Amino acid sequence: MTRAGWAALACACALLSACGPASHIADSGSSGDGGALTLAGCFAGLAPTGGSPFVGTLSFESLDGSVRVRLARQPGDRPAVGETYAYDLVRFGIERNGVVECVTRPSALMYDFGHHNWFDTATAEGTATYVVVSTYDFSGDGPAWVDTLQINETAPMTLRATSCDVTPLDLNHCLLRSFP
Repeated sequence: MTRAGWAALACACALLSACGPASHIADSGSSGDGGALTLAGCFAGLAPTGGSPFVGTLSFESLDGSVRVRLARQPGDRPAVGETYAYDLVRFGIERNGVVECVTRPSALMYDFGHHNWFDTATAEGTATYVVVSTYDFSGDGPAWVDTLQINETAPMTLRATSCDVTPLDLNHCLLRSFP
């Protein structure tokens, strides 16, 4: 290998080492570096970054309880109108079949928002492409949140929200959500 080739390889290794993997995966029943990876562990120590006033987490599960999802978002610096937050997705975790995946790299996390955050899409690129769509639906007897998860090209599955937390407190992040 040439000197330039070795330099390029060293640069690539240094970049991977500095940035880390896009996601961390562990069997929730196994012990790895200090214990099993859990959704709670994936979000441990989460705090607002970059001058953001808060970071909020939303937790969901599939209707049959076999899939659990948690995502963290914080206000970003993109333009928005009115009572809309231009959220950035800052962390994503999923547990399926006893395996937890935690997506943390900013380049693997995307968030698209709609007016009043009533049609938002969170996308995480890990071992699969995970897309959570949250829509405030006005078509039924009363308005209600409809949340879905699509994994790769599979049909979206319906999620139910299980909790919402904000650090520090912000009343709008969990607005109009109800939990069991």
